[in-house]
Amino acid sequence: MHAQPRCESRFLAICTLLLLAPLVLASQTLAPRLSISGHPAWVFSVAFSPDGTLLASGAWDSTVRLWDPETGAQVALLRGHTGWVHDVAFSPDGALLASGARDRTVRLWDVAGLRPLLALQGHRARVNSVAFSPDGTLLASASDDGTVIIWQVATGMKLATWEGHTGGALGVDFSPDGQLLAAGAADGRIRLWDVSTKRPLRALYGHWSPVRAVDFSPDGTLLASCALDGTVRVWDPRTGRQLRTLAQDRFRVYSLAFSPDGTLLASGRQDYRVKLWRVGGWQEVAVLEGHHGGVLGIAFSPDGRQLVSGSADNTIKLWDLSSLLPAP
Repeated sequence: MHAQPRCESRFLAICTLLLLAPLVLASQTLAPRLSISGHPAWVFSVAFSPDGTLLASGAWDSTVRLWDPETGAQVALLRGHTGWVHDVAFSPDGALLASGARDRTVRLWDVAGLRPLLALQGHRARVNSVAFSPDGTLLASASDDGTVIIWQVATGMKLATWEGHTGGALGVDFSPDGQLLAAGAADGRIRLWDVSTKRPLRALYGHWSPVRAVDFSPDGTLLASCALDGTVRVWDPRTGRQLRTLAQDRFRVYSLAFSPDGTLLASGRQDYRVKLWRVGGWQEVAVLEGHHGGVLGIAFSPDGRQLVSGSADNTIKLWDLSSLLPAP
């Protein structure tokens, strides 16, 4: 007499699973729309200009290159560094490009004139990451010497040197309002500083291996980090509380970025892939496949419709993300 209700409950459970399965398993696999070759060595970093008309890349060959993102044609080859170029970043107005390298220097380039402007010296070891403040007046650089230096962009003057990491500082980013600076380091910690007072605020603990990159969400309410421990972690930068852990597997995570509208979070991985999650629900929505080496750098286009990646396979790839965006 009791068998029928059990059958009905099982039937309802199976139906529920079938209905939910598309929501859980709806991750897409996307192929690149364009592959760019030119660097004869690992591509560590990539960046879109604010207007989306240029791509910048930094690589093991000690060069910075500019590309047309529509055709993949090389626009410029910028020489000056004497060591691997680990990071590149455009100023908010697109007039300047900053690069940090193994030669311990940060260089500023005039994008329109395709010429060097300043070489900033102050670090005692390679420079791993550079980031402009939202108003473009400050530049932060993170180095293997364990320090973060704040530079005045107009003059190249060193304004502050922040210490506190027990290992190299690997990734740095300003909050969208310019009030906070986050830095991830080889000691597995993330440190937050108050930019105006130049004082440390707090340290975030959770990763157990080097933190390769940090990125604030566009509204500043979230901070994402990735590490060689195979995880992407999401934090509340105001409290330091860890909100979510993603991508828990054996593959190292080298790079990450929020989309400009804050709805997607992407990470570049040791297994040659890029994974994308929907922010909020945190479900995986896409896997980008096509590289044949670890994905060392990634960036979204300003309109969020494309993602660019640089890899240890010496290539740059562009991906069309239109299928992940809401219908117009």
